[in-house]
Amino acid sequence: MAAAQLTGLGVVAARHWRPASGMSGGYGGSDDIRQLQHLAVGLALAGALAATLLALQLVSGSRSSAAAPAAIRTACLLVALVTITLVPLAMIAGDADMMDAHSWGAVGLIYAGPWGVSIGMAGYLAWPASVAMLVAVVASIALAIVGPQMTDLVYSSLRPVLLATLLGPLVPLSLWLRPVSRR
Repeated sequence: MAAAQLTGLGVVAARHWRPASGMSGGYGGSDDIRQLQHLAVGLALAGALAATLLALQLVSGSRSSAAAPAAIRTACLLVALVTITLVPLAMIAGDADMMDAHSWGAVGLIYAGPWGVSIGMAGYLAWPASVAMLVAVVASIALAIVGPQMTDLVYSSLRPVLLATLLGPLVPLSLWLRPVSRR
């Protein structure tokens, strides 16, 4: 999940150095910005490669074990869908300047996308990998609650949205943590 977040961060950074430079007072000349953009693309590519390799390892390692029960898989998929679609909208709601596809995409790439995909993937993994994935999502959301968030891109306080988002992965996690006889 962290690799997916680095991918999203790299994509957003590559596209937003110029606007961020204007909002933040600049990072130097255009050569500096080009260099920062190239570094951001490298970060995105490295993150995508790491996320792909880690996902393949998780899936292949999980095939030999029992996969998640249907109730957990369904909960993971529903929470993933809600996270991917509603969390970015909730994060940018209330700010007329943010209600565009680019802002929705940026918030989705850094926050909701990696969280949602990780939650959805947890529904297809065996017990230890699934629980670890869900715990990683919970930890990532908790760190986002502590902050700081994308201060130049998101202007309002995200704490209430992030607190509500934290409840999502706790649903399938609580299903996993029930006694085996009740699953």
